[in-house]
Amino acid sequence: MKFLFFDFDGTLADTSLGIYKAFNIATEKNNLTPPSYYLFKKQIGPPISKIIRNIFPGINDYLLSNIILVFREVYDNDTFRLLDWYSCVEDTLTIIKSKYNIKFAVITNKPTKTCTKIIQSNKSLDGIFENVFGIDFRKNSGKDDFLSKADCLRFALDYFSINS
Repeated sequence: MKFLFFDFDGTLADTSLGIYKAFNIATEKNNLTPPSYYLFKKQIGPPISKIIRNIFPGINDYLLSNIILVFREVYDNDTFRLLDWYSCVEDTLTIIKSKYNIKFAVITNKPTKTCTKIIQSNKSLDGIFENVFGIDFRKNSGKDDFLSKADCLRFALDYFSINS
């Protein structure tokens, strides 16, 4: 095996508190009442637009866009720092990488730049991943965001010329 691909949220770190705080600010600025942390945490996984639609069914596109805009501003510049790395992640990845000479990459619904900032802030993990494929990874080449993590993974396999 040459590569291991990791999801980020809920796999390498618990990022739910930072996501929740940004979501609260974004919804309150748009005169909506956010759910409890407990209920919100169950929604984390899909892109933020899908989370918002799950929590506020029937939300109009204008309000959805406003919430996403505020959420991205708050999360990407501030609350992304509120996370807990899962126990032994750094040691485990370092041992696997050195012992088995495996390359790692991250597949995530986070924007690429935000996830990269988070990883680089952990000195034990900075440089351990070959690449971070965020939901917006293709934007620089003028293409749309990935539709799903599966779509992103297929792209990453092609990117590294790995036969699926």
